[in-house]
Amino acid sequence: MPAAVNLNQPEREALSEALYECFQIRPTDAYACMQLANQIQLNSGVKISYNTLRRVFGIVKYQGSPSSFTMDLLAKVTGYPIWDDFVKAIQNRDNERFLIKNHLLSLHGVYDLAWIRKFVQCKETIDWQDSFQLKSLIHGAVLNRDGLLLLELTNLLQYSDDDLSLQRLYMSFEPIVLTAIESGPEFWTWVGDVMLVRPTLRKVMLEFYVHEAALDGYYGYFLNLTYSDMTEEFLVFKLLLNGQNAFAKRLDVSDFREQIDQLLITKRWRQFHPIIKGRIAAWAAIFNLSDLKTHLEIFESCKTWYEKAAFTSFFYRLYWTFASDSRFFKWNWEGVVEKKGLLNTFEFSQWNNYLLIQAQMCHLDNDSEGCAVNLDMVDSHLFALDNYEWFQAVYKDCKQYLQQ
Repeated sequence: MPAAVNLNQPEREALSEALYECFQIRPTDAYACMQLANQIQLNSGVKISYNTLRRVFGIVKYQGSPSSFTMDLLAKVTGYPIWDDFVKAIQNRDNERFLIKNHLLSLHGVYDLAWIRKFVQCKETIDWQDSFQLKSLIHGAVLNRDGLLLLELTNLLQYSDDDLSLQRLYMSFEPIVLTAIESGPEFWTWVGDVMLVRPTLRKVMLEFYVHEAALDGYYGYFLNLTYSDMTEEFLVFKLLLNGQNAFAKRLDVSDFREQIDQLLITKRWRQFHPIIKGRIAAWAAIFNLSDLKTHLEIFESCKTWYEKAAFTSFFYRLYWTFASDSRFFKWNWEGVVEKKGLLNTFEFSQWNNYLLIQAQMCHLDNDSEGCAVNLDMVDSHLFALDNYEWFQAVYKDCKQYLQQ
């Protein structure tokens, strides 16, 4: 049985255009599909049902996907040996068009708003090419400080049930993150206007947790904007980072301590991102609000290796920075987290951080063999953007320990 082909809207539109060029008929309704089927058979000898054409072009509701046999036939009548060749041809054409348009945007601030809108609306999922293309357009918006363009580029789906699309979407917004680290109020006044009305942009920026050293700048502006639709997770994130800022400045944190205690009592942390769980657990330890059992419960609620790696990285980052005792200087969260599958750069950076944490735990435990095993798997150039300098310092500390 021929394999099914997941036909996306740009491919469907390109095929419709190619058929029109060959037969001067657009498959826009049942009658046009009947005429097109007759013309295809008359001119090429290929017999294809008009009902098949109706399903391919979405004129009738159809739950399945067209077969590779059907798509190969349609590619053949438009001049391509098989469907894959047709797809590669339109991808090459679209890439060339994209490069020209992106060049005009990046160098001259000139862009086609209708094309940008269509580009964004076609993103039913985000694959790697989409991610890199979107990233380059966002770079153009940042470079030119074009709020209208950024509004269009952030009018995207949330992809809440598609983890791979989410990770690729996060990568697309790196130009904003990298600019945020080095920018002051001027930048945040500009981007803040877009964040107020674009939940997608806030979700992305929340995921990056840019740079702890910029609490007064990045976090001070971003976290204190007034949004009309803040989720509880975002509110807790604001609490954690503004509380951290106050703690670092030796201000009164009694309210912050009480709020952390309430999060533990109500166990609201269960619904949050693992990085936020790691932060909650760290502050609970710093304030002596919980015991080992509670910390293990929060840790074990992180089910995947990535979640555990993200939790551990942020727990120790905060604990080793702010704690005055050494309760968690010799605890490795009950064993090694097993890595499975291929990683993208974002995932690998969290895994990299986790391995370095394990190496440092072995160092503190005077276990040179364990430290060497973990450190050997660490890539010193791929720590997460968050706290990069801190992880670099820990890496250097482990290297010096092994050289003694």
